[in-house]
Amino acid sequence: MNCCNDLTEGGHLETDSGAFSLAEWWYLNGQLELEAEDGEKRSVGWFSTMGHQESPSITDGNRQLSHLFKFAALYAEDGTHRFVYDDVYIPRSTIDNAIGIHKTYLLFHYPDTSSAFFGSAATGYTVNDQLDNIEFTMFFKPRVKKTLEQVTVPLQFTTYEYAGGKIWGTLTIDGKQFWVKRGNAYFDHMIPAADAPWPMKINGWSWAEVTTPQYVAVIYAVRSLDDGFDAYTYKHLTVLDRKTGAVAAEFYNEEVEIIEGDWKEETAHGVSRPRSVAYKAGEFKVSVSADNTATLDRSLPGLLGFVNFMAFQKKGATIERGDRTFRGSAFYEYLVSDMGIFRADSK
Repeated sequence: MNCCNDLTEGGHLETDSGAFSLAEWWYLNGQLELEAEDGEKRSVGWFSTMGHQESPSITDGNRQLSHLFKFAALYAEDGTHRFVYDDVYIPRSTIDNAIGIHKTYLLFHYPDTSSAFFGSAATGYTVNDQLDNIEFTMFFKPRVKKTLEQVTVPLQFTTYEYAGGKIWGTLTIDGKQFWVKRGNAYFDHMIPAADAPWPMKINGWSWAEVTTPQYVAVIYAVRSLDDGFDAYTYKHLTVLDRKTGAVAAEFYNEEVEIIEGDWKEETAHGVSRPRSVAYKAGEFKVSVSADNTATLDRSLPGLLGFVNFMAFQKKGATIERGDRTFRGSAFYEYLVSDMGIFRADSK
């Protein structure tokens, strides 16, 4: 697709596809090596997400609203993390002031703040935000071709991904500024659309992005409501060559085996989650441990929400190919919907 006429970069509305409900977000992560002016060094994991939800059901009684949100996390070397979520509702009629809808570039400006996410694959992306005494400005330039995730069952969604590129910028942590000296980064743009709020359509998902010096692996696995916590209706494992960006291997559904273990009871959320997971397909095996986990709890009345356990593993994540093992870092999510918890409790 011509980069200068690529409408997949910008924002969308539920009316584009005739859906009742549409969500959309842009996500950038990085395993970052930092250094301050005085020589202090830190090694961290970081991500930032900004997005919106659109539906005629989102109203203040008299007019349709747009739901804008942003959240970010910083994972420290000592196993701690900082995480912040914020959201706001604005009149749908003013959405163009916050998001570039149907544009050939990303433009997201969070209202009444300096927080923004903008750019394109051709020019590079910039994200500015702050969380809990941390401010950051990050730049990302993809160095691989865009890959596509297009799914209809059990949840209809499209994701556009850049699984590698150059990242640089600054983080100011508790008043001290650090520069990114080197890092690995991943970017995606995800759009679920449905005839109801998207969390109501699934039990949940397992997602991982693993980066090693030789390969990058990206995994999407989605559980239907009938699957419960025991199976995945949709599974997709993509392995890319880190240096060339070419797809080295790709596996779908029954070709992929998912082995989850070391379960932890999250009593505050009424659910258990795996702290280790392996994805096996062909001659590949991708293994991740949820070492440092931030929790996004968006449980809502009416079974409209979800809880998402978002982990970073600084080292020890592996991609095995035959008898060779490649080690690196990982970002991993285990999401469970309110409807999924309700259905499981009702059995």
